[in-house]
Amino acid sequence: MTDYNRDLMRLQLPLFLAHKLKEISPQYGKTVLMKMAYLLQEVYEVPLGYRFSLYTYGPYSSEVLADLDRSRYRGWVNVEYIEDEVGFQITLGQNAATLSELKDSFKSYEAEVEEVVENFGRFRAKELELRTTISYVWSKLGGPEEQKGNQVIESVSQLKPHFKKGEIQTALEELMEMGVVSLARK
Repeated sequence: MTDYNRDLMRLQLPLFLAHKLKEISPQYGKTVLMKMAYLLQEVYEVPLGYRFSLYTYGPYSSEVLADLDRSRYRGWVNVEYIEDEVGFQITLGQNAATLSELKDSFKSYEAEVEEVVENFGRFRAKELELRTTISYVWSKLGGPEEQKGNQVIESVSQLKPHFKKGEIQTALEELMEMGVVSLARK
C-alpha cells in the first residue's frame, strides 16, 4: 500500500465509520473512533499506520484525533460535544462523500471493516474501552495461550479498577469466542 493510499484511508476513516455506524452505534464519538481504529489495525491488520499505546481509556493514538480534525475541517464529519452523554458525537458533515464514493479506499479491507462493525458497532465507548484494553494486554503478554486468560484478567483489573473481574472475564470470553484475542498481534 502506498503512503498516499494509507493517508487517504486514515483521512476517510472517521467519515467511513460515520456511514457504517449511523444506524448501529449508540455512541459514535472520539473514543469509539479510537477503539475502532485500534481494532481495525491491530486485530484485523488494516494497515493504517497508527502508533498505539495504552492510555487512560485504553489503546490511544493522537494520530487518530489528528485525522479526525482533518476530516472535520474538510466538512466530511461534524464533531459535537453532547453534554447529556458527556462526550462527543461524530456525524456526517455537509461535504460528506457517499459510502459508494469512499469504498475505493477501503475496497481491499471491506470484509475486515464489516466484521469490526458487526462485532463491535453496538458497543458504547466504555464497553469498547474494556475490550480493546483486553486485546492490547493480551497482545503484550508472552507465554502459552492457556495461561494468558488469568494474567489478562489480573492485569486489566489493575489497570482498570472500575471494571469488576467478572466483567473482564465475560468480555475476555466473548473476545475469545469471536477469535479476536487470538488475532491480536504479538
